[in-house]
Amino acid sequence: MMFFDFSDMNWMSIENLPRFLVYRCSSLSQIQRDGTQRLGVGLLAQQATGNILPAGDINFTYWLLQRPMTRLLTAQESVSRWMQALLPLFEEKLAWPACATSWKEFATGTVEDLQDKNSALIEANGYTGLRAYVKSSSQLWTDAPGNFELMTVADVLWPSLLYLRLHPSASFEHECDDLLADLPAFYHPENAQHQQ
Repeated sequence: MMFFDFSDMNWMSIENLPRFLVYRCSSLSQIQRDGTQRLGVGLLAQQATGNILPAGDINFTYWLLQRPMTRLLTAQESVSRWMQALLPLFEEKLAWPACATSWKEFATGTVEDLQDKNSALIEANGYTGLRAYVKSSSQLWTDAPGNFELMTVADVLWPSLLYLRLHPSASFEHECDDLLADLPAFYHPENAQHQQ
C-alpha cells in the first residue's frame, strides 16, 4: 500500500506539474550493464505539456506499507486494510488550518455550484445528470458528450437531500427532484442478475 500526502506538495501548480492530474504510481526496474538490478516505486509524471520541476526545495511525503499475504484479498478486504493503515496518518493532522473554509461555507458553496446548470449538469437522451468534473476544470479530462455516471449522481444526491432537511431551498430542491426523477433510467433489466 502506498499513500502520498499532497499537502506537502504545494510546489505543484498549473505552470509545472498540476497536483493529482498528471501522476501515476508505478514500480520501476532498471538492469545495469554489470547485471545488477535497481528497483523502485514512486510517482511518475506524465503530461503532454512537459514535466518541469520548479527551482528550489521540492518535497515528496509518502508512506509505504508492505506485508506478506497468504491469499489474494477481496476488494472489500483491501479497502478495510487500507483505511486501517491510513487512519493514524490522518489523526496526526486533525488540527483545522486557520485559513481553511468551514464545512458550512464549503457546503453552501457546493450547493451554489450544483445549481450552475452550465458547469455542473449535463443532458443525455432527455435525461439530466451531473458531470464527472466541473466543466472545463480539468486540463486532462473532458466529459464525453451526452454521458454521465450513476456514481457521480448518487454521491452528490444523498448529501444534497440531507442538506435540504437543514436548509430548505425551493430552487435546490427542484434540482434534486430532477436528478431523482432520472435515476430509474440507469436501471436496465436486461443486465440485472438474479440470485437464488
